[in-house]
Amino acid sequence: MKRKNSIPVIYTMLVTIGISIAFMGCAKSDSNTQKKKIEETFEEADMPVETLMGFFEERISVTEILNDSVIYKVVNRDTTSPQPMGPSTGGTSYYRQYFDSGDTVKLGTIQPFIIGMGETAIVDNVLYFCVTSTDENGQENNNLYGIDLGKNQLDVYYTDNEVIPIMEIFAYQDKLLFWKTKKREGDSANTYFEIYDPKDGNTKKVNNHSVNHSAKTGSVIMTCFVNGDTVYAWVDEYDKDGNRISTIRAYDEKFRCIQTINLGEVADYIKESRVDEIAVFGDYIYLHNLSGYNVVGKIENGTIKPVLKKRDLVQRGANQRGNDIQNIQLFFVRKTNTYYILDLANNTFTEKTLKPFEDYRIREAEVNANAVLIIQEGTPGEHISDKPYRYIFCDVNALM
Repeated sequence: MKRKNSIPVIYTMLVTIGISIAFMGCAKSDSNTQKKKIEETFEEADMPVETLMGFFEERISVTEILNDSVIYKVVNRDTTSPQPMGPSTGGTSYYRQYFDSGDTVKLGTIQPFIIGMGETAIVDNVLYFCVTSTDENGQENNNLYGIDLGKNQLDVYYTDNEVIPIMEIFAYQDKLLFWKTKKREGDSANTYFEIYDPKDGNTKKVNNHSVNHSAKTGSVIMTCFVNGDTVYAWVDEYDKDGNRISTIRAYDEKFRCIQTINLGEVADYIKESRVDEIAVFGDYIYLHNLSGYNVVGKIENGTIKPVLKKRDLVQRGANQRGNDIQNIQLFFVRKTNTYYILDLANNTFTEKTLKPFEDYRIREAEVNANAVLIIQEGTPGEHISDKPYRYIFCDVNALM
């Protein structure tokens, strides 16, 4: 797939100026002296000045990077609560900041906010995501929220209280695809995909898997991923002897299994704990488990061959919206400045180092087809005590 054009320097500088001044009110407005000092440091580090975004006292929780703006959320903590890190009794507010003007629009508040998985999908100019919240009667609701990007309006589109509040979401063709787990009934559990049509609100359950762990029979979907019209699922299935066998299955648009991928020699490493994330792009695959173990592998003859095994390796770049996968896939190692670039067009996997600024290290990153937002966290110390987070917004090509 042909990559889009690079972001112009003037565009990125507008991001720098606009967000540094206005973003959540966190950046210092009198930053000319600081900015000049930082630019000089970047020049010494041989890093393009236009990648600079700014320093902030707080960590921004980014929901989505769009071509013209960034959508982020702010957790409104109740400081009087005996459990300040528990559910957000003050709700969670969503905002959109535009790159060119720096203007910020409040999109709405979800209150109270219990848990949100973080996955997003865009269909027909609406940004969808799942959040579990409680209503005025204390009832927990698993809601599909959407932000209409044309109207800048946050609404509930769909509610499903028959499932546990872990729902992965992907754009699939012109619809949404969920992976859901129905609330358990005794020893049996059911997992399945559900297709939701935003045009009419209709839903359809497909590819149901039923498992009974006590009897050691059946199968269960553990996680999934969408690439174009192909849905990939990590499936655990009991064999006739009661052994639990893990494979990754690929399904076509009619949900027929068209490929089974064996774990091969990465099985023992990645199954140290439950695998909760997979991504498949071309002949390459990424696996992540709850212990922070990660694998980048290449699929050869239906079996995964390891390319890299590493702790705290975060994959960014595989298109979660269900569109064509981008040629460039990025992998960041948290709490370091190491990252990797997988170039699918040239079949190369390269380790690189983000030029550091004092003691800042990568905490998180968000990627779209045009740009990368890197959030760095500083090591506690006198020189960064008032600005523990550093934000870099740059063209993808700047990291090549």
